[in-house]
Amino acid sequence: MPLLSGMSMAYSQLATAVFGVFLASRLGAEDYGTVSLARNFFMIAVVLSPLGLDLALQRHLARASEASRANEVAWLRLAAFTVSATVTALLFTDLARLLEAHVFQHAGFGLVLAFTMAALPLATDMAVLGGAYRGIYRPLLSVVTTYFIQPTIRIVAILILLSFISGLWAVVIGTLISFILAWALQAARAHSLFPVGAGFLGARHEAAKVMRYALVLGVSTFIFTVARSLDTISLGYWATLADVGRYAIVQMVGQLVAMIGIALGQTLASSVAAAARDGDTALMATILKNNMSLASILCAPLCVAIAIWGRDIDLLLGPTYQITGSVFIVAALTQWLMTVTHYSSVALSMTGRHMTELFNNLLALAVQLLACALLVPYLGMLGAALATLSTILILTVIRQIQIIRVVGILLVDWKLLYPLLISAVVAAPFAYFGSMVAWRAWWLTGAVAGAHVTVSFIAVFLLVATTTQKRDLLARVRRRA
Repeated sequence: MPLLSGMSMAYSQLATAVFGVFLASRLGAEDYGTVSLARNFFMIAVVLSPLGLDLALQRHLARASEASRANEVAWLRLAAFTVSATVTALLFTDLARLLEAHVFQHAGFGLVLAFTMAALPLATDMAVLGGAYRGIYRPLLSVVTTYFIQPTIRIVAILILLSFISGLWAVVIGTLISFILAWALQAARAHSLFPVGAGFLGARHEAAKVMRYALVLGVSTFIFTVARSLDTISLGYWATLADVGRYAIVQMVGQLVAMIGIALGQTLASSVAAAARDGDTALMATILKNNMSLASILCAPLCVAIAIWGRDIDLLLGPTYQITGSVFIVAALTQWLMTVTHYSSVALSMTGRHMTELFNNLLALAVQLLACALLVPYLGMLGAALATLSTILILTVIRQIQIIRVVGILLVDWKLLYPLLISAVVAAPFAYFGSMVAWRAWWLTGAVAGAHVTVSFIAVFLLVATTTQKRDLLARVRRRA
């Protein structure tokens, strides 16, 4: 099960990234920006619309009796579906038009947003069912449907629709079709696992209790999601849709680095929770420091390559995607910082400091809002990237201070910078070689960047990784093989 889950998640990320490059080239910066801005709102909504039930049901159903849980799930699904359907209905009436007229003044954006959000009730129900499946220890269907079936149907549907309608609407309609089919599959299975029976009306009282603490669980995640999306939203407000499209490409490249953090963080929370339960602070520190060190070793070569050669993305996607190198440098530093330090938050959340993490995310939202308002109107994409870097840096410093004071662990070490510095030094001759070539080609840039990443990783592996880390990394490679 863990292997299949990891493979499905990796497939989803890679397929989305690779197909995203194709779509960006096919649509052009402006249409791709329209799709990206609408999708950002969709991703924010789909975090809030399950009302925290995707998290709460994992806890509740593990304790609930089999006789009552089906009726409780039905009530909770109905509540989340009603809320999300109401949002969608409002967008199709006047809300989308008002947003286009007074906030995001781009022709046609309101209609694109409305049809993008038409999938919200289905995605919401899939998220709630995912929590229910995990609560009864049967997550396989949810994992495969969410991370394999839906992305695959989306790609196939869009490719077919591109032959008949415009690229922008092929993406919007193809995505909606993929959610309809994926939801139908999950809902059909839910009918047999959670059949509504006698006592349905009485189950609403227990469902209401679940709803009360579910909302608390969902708020923190929602706040951080909004904070991370403000850079794109602010570009949509103060800049052009073409800038949104170009910035979306920068973020998409960064997602490939984020996969390293996701892979390393799969069992981190449970390991830290077990150490905290046993009162073993030393073990907790070892687990977290090793995770941060491995993250830096694995992602530093990629981040340096993105910082140096990311500006050549226009060779692959076309002249509408000309992006200054400074944007990629700032974005690469941000991604390195997030990948290395973000998962240390489990030192708080897995030791009962949930309210501390909620405060941190509220602070991140406030800082990001202020930074975007100050920087984006004047610096555009660079301002959005700098705002995000500032927010993540401030959040990281405050979180590490809290971990020292509350848990008694010092996690941050200057040695975390070594992989980044070594990768930068190794990159110098490769960058010099690239500058000596009189002509530019995407395959040449890719070859030079790939060679740099390979040599950098070998250098970092030999010079920085501990004996235990070397053994662990080699064991992971053998298992994947």
